[in-house]
Amino acid sequence: RCDCRFCGYCLMDNGRGEAGDRASHRHVANCEFNTPRADGTRRYYAVPGKEEETFAEAQRQRRQRMVDEYLASIASPVLRTKVIAACAQDFADLNIAVTD
Repeated sequence: RCDCRFCGYCLMDNGRGEAGDRASHRHVANCEFNTPRADGTRRYYAVPGKEEETFAEAQRQRRQRMVDEYLASIASPVLRTKVIAACAQDFADLNIAVTD
């Protein structure tokens, strides 16, 4: 088993062991990508029973942000369209919304 402690929202490496645990909990509770709960608070743990669902959605949102940023960086509309076409199945499989 890996001893690496990381943020489930942004994947930031927070170190190992007890120090990594403490650093990770502090980071996750304040991570800009940790969506607030209904009461407006952020916690360092997911809603009990929804850990896998929370992690999966956080990763989908992270991928969406990364794709949006990358596509916005492509200056050529022709190349952008080709990239979208080439990755269309991956985007669909990962539930990433892309507009041409």
